[in-house]
Amino acid sequence: MSNSPFYYYSVNCSDSFTEWDKTLDDFEGILYTGAILSWRARRSKFPGGLFNGKDYISLCNPDVKDVMELFEDNTYTRFVSKSLSLLVYKDMVEVKQTQLVPPVKDELDFWKYFFLTRLSRKRYSDMPDEVQAYYSVPMEAVHGVALPTDFFIEAQRDELLGRRAMLEYAKDIYELLEEYDYDLKIYELESMEEIKRCK
Repeated sequence: MSNSPFYYYSVNCSDSFTEWDKTLDDFEGILYTGAILSWRARRSKFPGGLFNGKDYISLCNPDVKDVMELFEDNTYTRFVSKSLSLLVYKDMVEVKQTQLVPPVKDELDFWKYFFLTRLSRKRYSDMPDEVQAYYSVPMEAVHGVALPTDFFIEAQRDELLGRRAMLEYAKDIYELLEEYDYDLKIYELESMEEIKRCK
């Protein structure tokens, strides 16, 4: 077990760099409101098919890494490893543990658990490392930002080009943090080494 002091919140994950502009837009929205918000709190249309529903926020708990490696699908692999993520202090946010269910195969399967959630008040997930926070997580609970080094390198198929692309995004993130007056650092997701601001 890693005993990490943080949960990870994936801002927007994508297999392609074409989505990273949207990621920065979503990140700016969080800075503007001063909180990570649920779909209902954002007054956004709920896309469906997500265990967090309209009122909860999905977070990744890296302390179950030993367990999640036994599962093909988990929040770290599917979301965090491909996304700008926020590092949320565990001791500053209240979460609900999810009850692990078999992988959802279709929409009917998902809706079964959706209605079970409403009846039992339990939270369900088919990912072993998912926990859920209710409605909002204030920026005061955020320690920093993490960027997935391996994703950038794999996308560019070259370590030097990948790191250069990551530094460009880090520069954009630091500019947004400065604009909204947040004194947060950016880290490489895998090593947790700080990414210094480029002049």
